[in-house]
Amino acid sequence: MRKSEISVDVLSDRVGDVLFERGRRYAADGRVRLLGHTTRHVAAVVTGSEDYEVEIELAERGFLGSCTCPFAEDWDVCKHMVAVLLRWLEVDSEDTPDVSGSSSPEPEVTVVGSASGEGTRDVEPRAGDEEDELLRAHLAQLPVGRLVGELLAATRVDAMLRARLLVEAGAPAATAFDEAPLRSALVEAFSVEGFVHYRDAGDYFWGIGEVLDEVGELIEEGFAASAARLTLFALDLVGEFGQCADDSDGGLVMVLQQIEEIHLRASKSVAPDPDALAATLVEQAVDSWTEVFFDAASEYAEILGEGGLHTYRDLLAERWRGLPARGEQEDGGRFAVRYLREQVAEVLGGTDQLIEVLTEHAEVSHDYLRIAGLLHREGRADEALEWIDRGLGTCGSDASLLELAASIHREAGRVDLAGELLWKNFTDAPGTFTYRSLKSGTGADFTRWRDRALSVLKELGTCSRGGDCTALVSSLLWEGDIDGAWVAAQEGGCRSSLWLELARARARTNPSDALPILMREAERAVDGAQRSAYRCAAELLHEARDVARRASGLEHFDRHVREMRERNRRRPALQDEFTRAGLP
Repeated sequence: MRKSEISVDVLSDRVGDVLFERGRRYAADGRVRLLGHTTRHVAAVVTGSEDYEVEIELAERGFLGSCTCPFAEDWDVCKHMVAVLLRWLEVDSEDTPDVSGSSSPEPEVTVVGSASGEGTRDVEPRAGDEEDELLRAHLAQLPVGRLVGELLAATRVDAMLRARLLVEAGAPAATAFDEAPLRSALVEAFSVEGFVHYRDAGDYFWGIGEVLDEVGELIEEGFAASAARLTLFALDLVGEFGQCADDSDGGLVMVLQQIEEIHLRASKSVAPDPDALAATLVEQAVDSWTEVFFDAASEYAEILGEGGLHTYRDLLAERWRGLPARGEQEDGGRFAVRYLREQVAEVLGGTDQLIEVLTEHAEVSHDYLRIAGLLHREGRADEALEWIDRGLGTCGSDASLLELAASIHREAGRVDLAGELLWKNFTDAPGTFTYRSLKSGTGADFTRWRDRALSVLKELGTCSRGGDCTALVSSLLWEGDIDGAWVAAQEGGCRSSLWLELARARARTNPSDALPILMREAERAVDGAQRSAYRCAAELLHEARDVARRASGLEHFDRHVREMRERNRRRPALQDEFTRAGLP
């Protein structure tokens, strides 16, 4: 793709309404500073709550971008990338050299602007500059009392100006900023009457993001405590209104990520009380349906410190004890509490503390499997086997536990014991999957199990209702024993899709055997009586025609196809699909 192939409409369709509108606003506000650009590559700095570095390169079917903002870590594109693309589309770079970092000599780039002023274009003085000088001269002559009065009046309409002056006067920064206007703006952005449908959802979430941008800017202005409080207020509004809008394009997810990102930055800046922060993080993660702050134990570890992490852990333990037993009325926060407890345990004490928590949580075989798997990865094989035994004793036979045990025994050279465990898995649930597991897990020793296993699968097919050796045929086909699979299918039958797979494999050496199956499946497809079914039939017959040629039966095949056409002469869609496939 080249730059000339991108348009505003294409970009809007690619990123969705929410990101496009926010990026458009950034571009329109002059927040983008292009560093260099060609027809395929652009580098820029975008000023948001801080400066973010953006690089974008056009690929064959789209673009690849990177941005230093937190949002870009989880998503392919962010508003800063959109803003850069929109700004890039405004400038002519057709004759600009490539700056994508090739091994050729350092290329000259088009410099649009830089912080130092080097390489900038001369600009004409603006009318505003002259007005500034006029005002400066006028204000310098005014009495101090007049200036104080004018400044006080300005602080009544400019909350940031008032807050900065209050801090300079000695007021605490944590309370200097008047949050009421931003709270009102958040309420207005979130509030809806009825339901916001898909066509309006982009504008809705974009409006919320714009207000949250203002909240994030408070951090750089020195009012991080206000930013943190406002993000929690925004989360309350998400809880109230978040399910009142169509989130098909992920607008709400982006809003939640923005809230989490602002709260984390604010918390790093303001250094809140660790115990209070821990309580807030637990409450929001457990009591909200939005699944926010699920990575708090790792992301806030430095801010919480060891004491705060212990408080966080203890609060979650208290929540766990208050949950109903499994099988009773389910508590909506059960998953959250489990997940968060396990995460903080690993942050505080690694594998051993995580296993302690997992032990408390162990209720089903999968829980025991997780513990045994952790120990196995740590090289603690004997402990892993002990936990497998506990899981089997508590929950009964479980294929995954037995398979892990077999893997541990095989690694230790106990091949016979590994085989016995996998054999139990196979006989408990005979089928293709357990047959494959038995073969993979026993390696060269599989020869002692193969005939017994195939006998079990054959008996399973013979005893099945109506006779169906699908498991046997599938296993033999997986092994590459096409002749054996063919005999098994002829004797015991198998499902239709497997017949087709078998016929294609058989066609390589015995095309005359495969041809009737391909034709039979084509006849079945025609019975579907829909264009998609006719297309499938035509494709099968096209494939079968090549097989018929190799089986020296092309004349008979073509006659059969003409007969099919004649029988279905009142089905124009079938005739069309057959013709498209090149059939006679």
